[in-house]
Amino acid sequence: MTDVLTADSAVIADLFRGLRGGLPVTTAAYPLPGPLYACLRRKGRRVGELWIETGSLAAAFADLLPQLEAVEADSLGLCLTHNWRSISPDRFDQVFTKAAQGKLGIAVTWDGQERRLAPLSAIASNRSFRRWLDRQSASPGQSLADALSVGANVRAFAARQLHIAPLTGASRAPTCTPLFHGAPIVPPESFDLAELDCLIEGMTAWMQASLREDGHLTYKYWPSRGEDSKADSPIRRFMATRVLIQAAEMRRDAALMDRAAANLQFNLDRFYRSEEDLGLIEWQGQVKLGAVALATLAILEHPNAERWGEVYHRLSATIDALHRPDGSFHSFLRPAERNDNQNFYPGEALLFWAKRLTRDPDQELAERFHSSFIYYRAWHRAARNPAFVPWHSQAYALAFGVSRASEMRDFVLEMNDWLLPLQQWGRPLAPVFWGRFYDPGRPDFGPPHASSTGVYIEGLAAALALALKARDRSRAAGFERAIWRAARNLRQLQFKDPVDAFYIQKRSRVLGGLRTEAYNNEIRVDNVQHGLAGLLVARPLLRQTSLSAAERACGND
Repeated sequence: MTDVLTADSAVIADLFRGLRGGLPVTTAAYPLPGPLYACLRRKGRRVGELWIETGSLAAAFADLLPQLEAVEADSLGLCLTHNWRSISPDRFDQVFTKAAQGKLGIAVTWDGQERRLAPLSAIASNRSFRRWLDRQSASPGQSLADALSVGANVRAFAARQLHIAPLTGASRAPTCTPLFHGAPIVPPESFDLAELDCLIEGMTAWMQASLREDGHLTYKYWPSRGEDSKADSPIRRFMATRVLIQAAEMRRDAALMDRAAANLQFNLDRFYRSEEDLGLIEWQGQVKLGAVALATLAILEHPNAERWGEVYHRLSATIDALHRPDGSFHSFLRPAERNDNQNFYPGEALLFWAKRLTRDPDQELAERFHSSFIYYRAWHRAARNPAFVPWHSQAYALAFGVSRASEMRDFVLEMNDWLLPLQQWGRPLAPVFWGRFYDPGRPDFGPPHASSTGVYIEGLAAALALALKARDRSRAAGFERAIWRAARNLRQLQFKDPVDAFYIQKRSRVLGGLRTEAYNNEIRVDNVQHGLAGLLVARPLLRQTSLSAAERACGND
């Protein structure tokens, strides 16, 4: 007898279809290894859920079929639970980590009652274990989180996750799809140019669908709630404007370019103001070098830049005012005492200067740029940080095209060589995380995030172009492999179809968008725009090397 945990999903689909069609099936087949969680949904909305404690999968399906019909469910999510074990309170945070959300389930017993959170429910609600506990009442004025310290019994369990759909309509028979953290695995070996193009098209479509007629572009969206966040960030908004311009230019899409102009104007109306000879991008009392630089860069890159000529010159003057004689930048105009975020903002300012130099190789600006290159090269070598790499890589790669200063090219290659080992790949890491950039031993480098993976693609694309021009095949192969792996990670995080979005009611708001992580379905605009910006540059370069799918998947592991 095949074990239900290892049974092929096609076999499970056949069992479900057979029972649905009235075929005789022995209820002794496929005994449940533990309680089964079932969630019934219609157009993404949960219309029923239940736990079946014992029996067989066949018997569970027989019980579920009438309920599916009664609520007109169009999909069924299952968690076949196993490996139930007790967790002591002092080990709670070690077991129930962020990475375990959507992989493990939790059961808490207090005062004779047990509450459970199945992995698929955690994904659908986008709640951490602690937040779920806080929302469960143990007694008046007390949550289950409070009860942990006074004797609540906590158990963890693993689960095989399955999704069965469609259950309505006669177009096709229902299929059974294995899920991991609530989504199907994107096989590395089958992630090819066609899949890459689907990723790019999906991200572009999300950007366009999220852009309103007045130029407002969604900043952050909560899929589980179906709501926009009230948070905001001018830096990320102007970065998104840039990728709209880039996409319109590459597609030769005049209508999209007009919409990018509307988005740029919307952002300027919201964040720009002038003060004496300076232009400010201000939000919540702060004027950041990065926000000023990216707004100026967006104007420069738009084909109708003269429309914002005065704004451009005032913003450019602000960047000049924040540059210091030693080559460094002061990173804040306000508050003036702040000078942090040095891994981010100076690189963004230098990218603007590099773009200016490609259009007007002004000697005085070139000298200031070079002084900053010398300063920040030494600064980075003294305290390397991955956040520094992509912005400076793009800036120096552009400047190299003007100056032909080999030291800039060499530093770009050096930085990205250093970055490559930070990319995670292969077991024992779960495949949903393969391709992201994260060093668990260096929390100061930041948490894993779709936007981080995307911005590293931007820097790697610049490094790949330089390596190809230098005919450095070994380096080019390494950079290309890293881009493939990172792109596969983004595809893993993308809402691609109704299976990825099985718990989403407003699916048009998420399709093509990227979750922040496998365990966090929040969509932020930079999740999408960074990766899209990098892949628009990298896509033509990937034709120039000959890595096979197997090499992309396995590399030197």
